[in-house]
Order: sequence, then C-alpha cells, then structure tokens
Amino acid sequence: MRFLSRPFFVAIITCAVACGVVAYTCCVTSRARAALPWGADEIQEHYQDFGIIPDFTRLVRAKISRDEFDGYATRLGLLRSYATDREPTIHWPSCDKVWWTPPDDLTNARFQYTTGKEYFALATYHDGYVYFAATAW
Repeated sequence: MRFLSRPFFVAIITCAVACGVVAYTCCVTSRARAALPWGADEIQEHYQDFGIIPDFTRLVRAKISRDEFDGYATRLGLLRSYATDREPTIHWPSCDKVWWTPPDDLTNARFQYTTGKEYFALATYHDGYVYFAATAW
C-alpha cells in the first residue's frame, strides 16, 4: 500500500480548513439574527470585516412587532436606554445598502457600551422594523 505524499496531504488539509472557514462564515447564524423572534420577516443583514481582528460592523434590519422589540434587545444584552443614559460614542454606522435606513433619533434606542472598550451594540424600533448595529474598532 502506498502512502500519500506529504505535499498532497498538506493540500488536502489546507482545502478542508478553507472549506470549513467558508462554511462557518456563510452558514452560522449571527447572534443578532438568532435573537430575532420566530415571526420576524424581511430579515436583512450586512457584515463587514475590516481585516484587522476584531474590527467589524454588523447591521440587521427585520420586520417585527413593537411588542417584540424589548425581548429582542434584552436577548442581546442591550440593557441601557439612550433616553435616560445618553452616550456620545453611540451612533449608527454608515452603510450603502438601500434597506439600511435607521432613524436619526436615538431616543428609543437600547444599547451596550462600556467606556474604554472598543465595541458597542445598538438597537431601536422604527416604522415596523428593528434596526441593530454592532461595531468594534
């Protein structure tokens, strides 16, 4: 019985790892999407990786009921309210997707941010849709 050559074995392992990374990236549901209620509709998601780990932006928009928003925000750990706890670092990341139309007013937004951390998450309900953004820099 002949054993596989070392270069062939390395090529197969490299291919398997690459396929695993692609499958994980494409097929694993994000936490923001997984937290949506079962009845969520018109779900749209955008993810941008800036090439320097952990720099990224994730945006989600989905049609849910107003009553479902608080549960969604709580499942994501967005416990602070912009209405009572204004944080100047919090803002909507820009995006050129036509569906990304979050409201300018953050009064009803819920968020997670810790001073000194280079990450925030933000969600609000507007015109029948939940808008969610998470970014790290």
